Amino acid sequence: FLDADAVSDAGFSKRISIGKWNDISHLVLMTDGVSDPWFETDNGLQNPQKWDRLMAELSPLLTDPEHASAQLVEWLNFFSPGNHDDRTIIVLW
Repeated sequence: FLDADAVSDAGFSKRISIGKWNDISHLVLMTDGVSDPWFETDNGLQNPQKWDRLMAELSPLLTDPEHASAQLVEWLNFFSPGNHDDRTIIVLW
């Protein structure tokens, strides 16, 4: 949880990135209920292959904007042994 101790920790700023990109295909925000099963560790979040695999699975769900939200909700029901946290995802594309 983000409390005062977590935010004031010196390592916290290493986990946050602010930038400006000219070429971006998707912006993905997710809770740990999604990121933990997909990326497992902070190192996994840095792994381009894991991001490519996630986007390969999500991209077909986003092709029809009228049905994208319902398809993402259904996708959030994926099974992952030992991962039972709440799941939230936001994708801007």
